[in-house]
Amino acid sequence: MEVKFIMKRPICADVHVSIKDAAKLMSQYKIGMIVITNDGKIEGVFTERDLVNSIAKGIDLTKPAIEAATKNVITINENESIEKAAELMRKYRIRHLVVVNDAGEVVGVLSLRDLIDEDNCLKNLTIISTYEELESKELKITS
Repeated sequence: MEVKFIMKRPICADVHVSIKDAAKLMSQYKIGMIVITNDGKIEGVFTERDLVNSIAKGIDLTKPAIEAATKNVITINENESIEKAAELMRKYRIRHLVVVNDAGEVVGVLSLRDLIDEDNCLKNLTIISTYEELESKELKITS
């Protein structure tokens, strides 16, 4: 399955947004990351982790979020597979990816939660468990 089918709408903020206002946006939209842009170009991402680090370091929360943001942004093309997305998240130990189109424009975000999709995980685990039970019974019969 391609990333574009499960990605969410990105919440972007201008490069001048304060740390405090970035946190308010994340709270308002119930998200863990906002994309910080300047004239439509990605300048960084501000995550829950960046917020926690800012508070722990005693950074003035009225300063621009870009000063505390992650600037080495890992992106994925909307046409890539969700398996590739999971691989990138594991490799870079991150919980969010910025999704871009072929022109490099931000078109979405993908979180670990989007990949997990709890309902589908539970459904798949049930199917696997049932299959293993059936396989186990068949092996006992043929032994």
